[in-house]
Amino acid sequence: MSLPKTFEKMYEKLLEEVKEEQGTPFLSVLERKALRDGLQQGLEQGLHKLLQDLYGELPETLKERLKKVSDTEKLLALYTEAVRAGSLEAFEQKLTEYL
Repeated sequence: MSLPKTFEKMYEKLLEEVKEEQGTPFLSVLERKALRDGLQQGLEQGLHKLLQDLYGELPETLKERLKKVSDTEKLLALYTEAVRAGSLEAFEQKLTEYL
């Protein structure tokens, strides 16, 4: 769900005013969620790119399995697993441990 552009601008302006009044910057719930979602998406894209660079085109089934990993720490650990695996098949076996 998204706000209409007019309301979105009003919300952003109001949020900035509250931040200034309180004297300390803070992140709203929406901003924190956006940051988490952005981090998650970036890690997923980076892992896909790493795996493609190392082992070639990824099967759709693997892409779908990777989407199921929602924990940031697990995604970061999978970067190491990708480099150490030596093959896409070995990586897929390791991935099972993270699901």
